[in-house]
Order: sequence, then structure tokens, then C-alpha cells
Amino acid sequence: MDCCCLNRPFDHSSHPTVRAESTAVRSILLAISEQHWILVSGTVLRYEILQNPSEERRRRVLSLEGLSTEWIALDPEIEARGRELHRSGITATDALHLASAEKARVDIFLTTD
Repeated sequence: MDCCCLNRPFDHSSHPTVRAESTAVRSILLAISEQHWILVSGTVLRYEILQNPSEERRRRVLSLEGLSTEWIALDPEIEARGRELHRSGITATDALHLASAEKARVDIFLTTD
């Protein structure tokens, strides 16, 4: 999951789309906490989480990230693949997220963008 997904459960859910996404993310987090799925985290996600200006929000999102059981460190291979994906039109951060997910060989990559 990217940072937007981990933030979604803490967003105001008056809008139907936000409410639906929040419910979906909570369901996924439940499956992770019950060890049906695993959450992969890494350098890119941690960097993005730490950019949030709200200390409270950072703390909450970091607690969700704490459910991860696998860590993918940013390396030259991920950076190169990220540049390649970025050239195809994906934002730089999302390209690094996707490159990290590819390296981890994840089955599902989620974003709320």
C-alpha cells in the first residue's frame, strides 16, 4: 500500500468515495493483522510518511506501517526502474513505490490516487 492508503482510515469520511476507500483499507489491514496477507514497507513509504506535517497523523500512519513484515530498501536497481517508470508518465514517488513493489514481487499494489 502506498502512503495515501495508510492515511485513508484517518481521513474524514463524509464523502462516499473516501468512506468506501477507508472501509476497504480497514478490511485489508484486518486481513494483514490476522496474517492472511503481508504488508510490505520500505524506504520509499517511510520517507513519504515522514513528510506529513501533522505529528499526530505521522504517528498513526507509522503505527499502521508497523504491521509490515517485509522491508524493501531503496537501492540502485529500484532507482533505475523508478526512473524508467517515471518516464512513462508515473509520478516520481509512485514510480519508486511501484519499482519497490516489483522488487518485492508483490501480488497486489494499492493506491488511492
